[in-house]
Amino acid sequence: MIIEALPPEQQYPALLTDVYNNGAKKQNIQETEDRAVFVRTLRFKSRDGYDFPLTPIRRLPYYRAAGELLWMLRGDTTLAGLHDYGVRWWDNYATPEIQARYNLPEGDLGRVYGAQIRRFNAGSSESIDQLLVVQQSLKEHPEWRRHLITLWNPLDATHVYYAPCLTELKFFSAGNKLSLAVTQRSADVPGGVPFDTFEMGLFLLMMAQATHLQADELVHILEDTHIYNEQLTQVETLMTREIRPLPRVQLQPSTVEFTDIRQFLDLKPEEIFTVENYNPHPTLRIPVSSR
Repeated sequence: MIIEALPPEQQYPALLTDVYNNGAKKQNIQETEDRAVFVRTLRFKSRDGYDFPLTPIRRLPYYRAAGELLWMLRGDTTLAGLHDYGVRWWDNYATPEIQARYNLPEGDLGRVYGAQIRRFNAGSSESIDQLLVVQQSLKEHPEWRRHLITLWNPLDATHVYYAPCLTELKFFSAGNKLSLAVTQRSADVPGGVPFDTFEMGLFLLMMAQATHLQADELVHILEDTHIYNEQLTQVETLMTREIRPLPRVQLQPSTVEFTDIRQFLDLKPEEIFTVENYNPHPTLRIPVSSR
């Protein structure tokens, strides 16, 4: 079964079923077991905000998820920055024991997403603001094949507890349309993937607005695609839920004149986008242990 060929509302439920039924049993870094398959792809075509990849299989706190995205794009790496958006799911990755092990300041997660996006370097004194470089290249040379944000820095990955699960963001421009391919090295299907797909879909909308292009396709490439054994009961519940249509997500009219993605970064999530026709199943707490 080619999951990306299914209707958009069927893809995530099919992914859950695929990994549950076909995943190979593995031992992971947490010394627990999971079921995993290698490389699956989700694909969503933008239709004026309809069929947006915000799964209704369980209720997601989409404004907090958007806050996590803004935190990354602002270059922040602190728990305090996440708490400003009501995000608490990183707290276990910055305990006093972890801070001491990696010699990090209190409440700092180290060179995680925000540092890689806004201050990427490979041990030199020079750093690159990848967000602004990509935005500028899309405006000046949309035909280029260099519209790439690299999130995996091998040097930094050994000095943080939570190394980035998303490793590459590649924009593709053709005509007046903009697409985004997201590569993810480690994909916690019931836990993190719904948040990641939603956040990257929103990122595509924001970058398209800032570069005056039209959002087209989001392609989410999942490499080590897994379900942890402690999540199996919750996955079995999710698999019994009926498939419902995806909602519509649009940028707020007040952002229509934005010409720089940084204009989004000081806004509250609810000032950036609206959600219509989201009819999710009830919230279901999923144990998360991904690293």
